[in-house]
Amino acid sequence: MTCRSRTAALRALLATLLAAPLALTCGAAPARPSPPDGAPTELAPSAAPARATFGITAASGGAPDGRSDVAVTAPPGSVVHDTLAVINRSDFPLAVDVYAADVANDAHGGVVLPPRSATPAGAGAWLTLGTGAVSVPAQSGEEGAGYVLVPLTVTIPAAAEPGEYLAGVVASLTAASATADGSVTSIDIEQRTGVRIYLTVSGDLRPGLDIVGLGAHYRQGRALGLAGSGALTVTYTVVNTGNVRVGVRASVRVSGPFHLNVRTAEAPALTELLPGARVEQTVTVEDVAPLVVEDVGVVATAVAAPGRDDPRLEPAALATRGWAVPWSTLGALLLAVAALWWLRRPRRRPRPAAKAVVPSAGANLPTAL
Repeated sequence: MTCRSRTAALRALLATLLAAPLALTCGAAPARPSPPDGAPTELAPSAAPARATFGITAASGGAPDGRSDVAVTAPPGSVVHDTLAVINRSDFPLAVDVYAADVANDAHGGVVLPPRSATPAGAGAWLTLGTGAVSVPAQSGEEGAGYVLVPLTVTIPAAAEPGEYLAGVVASLTAASATADGSVTSIDIEQRTGVRIYLTVSGDLRPGLDIVGLGAHYRQGRALGLAGSGALTVTYTVVNTGNVRVGVRASVRVSGPFHLNVRTAEAPALTELLPGARVEQTVTVEDVAPLVVEDVGVVATAVAAPGRDDPRLEPAALATRGWAVPWSTLGALLLAVAALWWLRRPRRRPRPAAKAVVPSAGANLPTAL
């Protein structure tokens, strides 16, 4: 392959990496005050972060290699070396900070990075980077996107338990924001993006899934429940009790006495539930008739997480009973019964007036003395 064809191939690879979504995207961080000394390097005033296009990906052989993440499998106590590349497709050079971070599920089950101020305490602490800041050259018509290589060392503790762990390496770009007239303000804007580091400690890998904390609350239908059915809000928590990542698909089933008025609803799918993670989910089941007592059941099925095989677990299930009392209807019925009783109650007849007794003529009267 000629030098020209190699360059063309590399340019195509970099374009593909930056056109596709990055493995771990954090988006723009909230505006924050200007950082103190030792904080991320600021851009030159001419380089506004809104016009900068950059990323970070795996690399080998001196260039980005097409891997969207880094996967390491090794026994406890191992030290593994790899390489990352910070890529710049802007028309100006960028000063980018790089650092390791823990990764966790958020309240909705998404995989996110903590704030930059958080010190890694999990698998992020196993990562060591060759540098904490890089100056990435601008892209060019001849070479394509600019990039800088960053050495990565993974040190698995000797006491690490078998299982899967997830960490990330973040590329952070910080610059002063500007007003509409171009004036630079004292507020800094930080943009972050990252690459996932999948770490598997050799040993017994056990998938597991459970459901806890099931509860239900009924909401009356139209006209204070006097017309139509209502809705049942079901809340529960799915827990990854194993030591490998799993996806989760859950569904809710509601029925009245004798399996009347069966209704079902699907919960939002969880693409990747990390080991030990807990995510609370809320599902609203519509068109539930107020049949006083409702049987509520949740079934959660573990499915393959990205890059994993089917865990082949029995579905986790949990059931409870909820109340769907038509209070408004009962109140209206009670009022109707009370009104009917009032109208049909027995009424007391008035007593006839007492008549005076007048002695008849010739009657024996007492003799006056």
